[in-house]
Formats: sequence, structure tokens, C-alpha cells
Amino acid sequence: MTHPKLDETITAIKRSIVTLDSGLRMSQHPLYHTLWHHQEMSPEQIPENMQDYMGEPWLRRYIDFKLHDLDEAEKTGNWSRYVFTHERPYRVAALRSIIGKGDMDDLILEVWLDTEFPYVSVDDWNYIFRHTSIDKLNGVLSEEERDFRDKLGTTVTVYRGTNGTGEGWPSYGFGYSWTLLRKQAKWFAARFSGGRKPVVLKMTVPKDELVGPLLGRGEHEMLDINPTRHIGEVVKDKS
Repeated sequence: MTHPKLDETITAIKRSIVTLDSGLRMSQHPLYHTLWHHQEMSPEQIPENMQDYMGEPWLRRYIDFKLHDLDEAEKTGNWSRYVFTHERPYRVAALRSIIGKGDMDDLILEVWLDTEFPYVSVDDWNYIFRHTSIDKLNGVLSEEERDFRDKLGTTVTVYRGTNGTGEGWPSYGFGYSWTLLRKQAKWFAARFSGGRKPVVLKMTVPKDELVGPLLGRGEHEMLDINPTRHIGEVVKDKS
């Protein structure tokens, strides 16, 4: 049975289309975030071997499947399935929308590791982190991560890479993501510098005030889910 919200969702997807600087058109919808040009092709323009993957008939089938998937995930309380049915840029907002419906600590870290630019959703992350705790998140670390954490001292020095003019630098330390590896922070500082000055910050704080390490991306990441508490500890790394 076709989902009752299919037509309005297709309409919303079409309304979300923007034209990029390159001239390409892109839909920006929680269930369909991608380039649009293939969906504007007429059936005659679509290669025979791609008929099942392009055009509006395919799009309707695809979105219908996603809508039913969301309903099933919500009905069964499969919140990971619910969040990851959304396109990547919208998963943090989807996670926020279900906070309070169950134990979300595993899912919080799963979505964090899936997120490329957390600052884009900083209000959502602020809300999410207010509804969990350092102890709860550390309680769902993997066995490898727990073993690594146990070997750390009672205090840890962590680093954060950023960039800017060098003026007003303490504000750069207001962030969730830190690393145990200076070289990793240095890489992040240079990653999107765009001619701006790379800055590596560091702070030494009690291990129990941080979450991690998160080893899934190879970055030895430590999360400071209450960064205002430590802003006075942040200094420029000069080593």
C-alpha cells in the first residue's frame, strides 16, 4: 500500500531543490539529499539498464519505502534504523527528535561518529548532550576503547586543531571534539585553513570529565560534552 504521506513528501522534496554555484540542481530534504538532474530525465533519456534507479517513478518507490521504514522503526522502537533512514545531514536532528524515547547512549556515539561537521548542528548537539552524561557515554564504549581508557592517567592532555587570525583565540577552544594526538590536531588545523593561520590548542583536564577515547575513526578522539567548563584551561600549544 502506498504511504499516505508519499505525495506531500515528493512535493516537499521538489520544493527543497536549490541551484548550486556549479549550475547543478540539488534536493535538500531529510529523506532525499542529492543531485537532482537524473530525476528530471524523461524515460526516453534514461539508459535501459538504469531505468530502475532514475526518474520520478523510481523516486516515488524509493521514498515510499523510506516512509514505511520510518513507520516500522518508530513502531518497533528501532531508533538506530529510524535515524539512519534519514540522509546524513539530517540525522542529528532526527536523533534530537527522539531523545527521551529510550536509552540512546549507543546511538548518540554512533551518530557522532557519522557526523562530519558537528558545528553545523551545534544547537542539536547541545540539546542531545544535556540529556545524557559522561558516565553513560563512557559506559557504552567498546571493549578496546575501555581498555585504552583504563591505561590513561587520571589527567589527560588533549589537543584541538582550528584556524584563524590568532585574535580572540580562546573562543576556538569552545568545541566538543579533542584528540589525544597532537599530530591529529595539527592535521585538522591545516585541513580547511584556506590561508588562515592554523592553531593547535591543548588542555590538561581530569580524564573523568571527558568521554572516550573514540577509536572508530582512528583519531583517538575525546569528547568534551560540557566545553564551557574547561574554556579557562585551554591554551595554545607551542611545542
